[in-house]
Amino acid sequence: MTKNYVGIDVCEKKLDIFIHPSKKYVQFNNTQQGIMQLYEYLKAFDIELIVLEATGKLEALCADILMDLGYKVSVVNPARVCYYRKSLGYKAKTDLIDAEVIARFAEALRPDASNPSSATERRLRELSARRKQLVILRDSERNRLRRVRDEYAKEDLQINIAFLNERLHKIETVMVELIKQNKAKKEVFDILQSIPGIGEIMALTLMSYLPELGQLNQKQIASLAGVFPLNMESGSSKGHRKMCWSGRPKIRSTLYLATLVGIRHNSFIRSKFNDLVAKGKAKKVAMGACMRKLIIIANSMIKEKRCWHD
Repeated sequence: MTKNYVGIDVCEKKLDIFIHPSKKYVQFNNTQQGIMQLYEYLKAFDIELIVLEATGKLEALCADILMDLGYKVSVVNPARVCYYRKSLGYKAKTDLIDAEVIARFAEALRPDASNPSSATERRLRELSARRKQLVILRDSERNRLRRVRDEYAKEDLQINIAFLNERLHKIETVMVELIKQNKAKKEVFDILQSIPGIGEIMALTLMSYLPELGQLNQKQIASLAGVFPLNMESGSSKGHRKMCWSGRPKIRSTLYLATLVGIRHNSFIRSKFNDLVAKGKAKKVAMGACMRKLIIIANSMIKEKRCWHD
């Protein structure tokens, strides 16, 4: 049978599916029932790879179910598909065209299949996202409290802030209990917290958004975290190496905070930072190097199953 590549254009309610090179186009609902109907439809084809764009978690249900059913599924950055679309010279844009472009992208570039997430990892990711939303709401209320003068408005804001703090504590407790129920996750959690500069919340965030910790090599984990410097060179032009546009933003911001704390309380990170600054490196560059060193150390510690020792 011909090897086929499936491109799925994801919307909130619909899934537009194009199968290449069989040139079959179908549409199903973006629900569990609709995805199972898609699974039954795909049985008639020899499917090599299924590709979806990351679409604000609208793709998560479809990707998770298809991976659980045994298909190789890759969730890719929409920018990659966009650049490929431009290279093909497409000007019109419809759901059918988008699905076809994704399918052709799958055949041409063969992106690596995404690793299926466990139920614990999926719950942690959603709980961490909800915690972030609560933090944003609380910070907004705190900013309003600084500017309000009416006593009733102040009291109402204080009540709301206290309520949000209570909800944050509850959701953090649920996340910790969820980790403690899994022996392997509990071990990783304890190793991360043993590193000076990484506390409970930072460890929870790293485990939620970077479950690959301990499974990749140094360059791979640094690239995934968005702290691997990329060359900017062309001919005789030698630009500064940059690392700010790649990787996972949530991990990068968490590492930045962990490094700030580490410079004060982690003797190894502080020494590395001071050495780089003494050699004439800009503090921003030194911070980036320390962030990269911190995630590499954490990755190695988890891989070797050992806690921090100065």
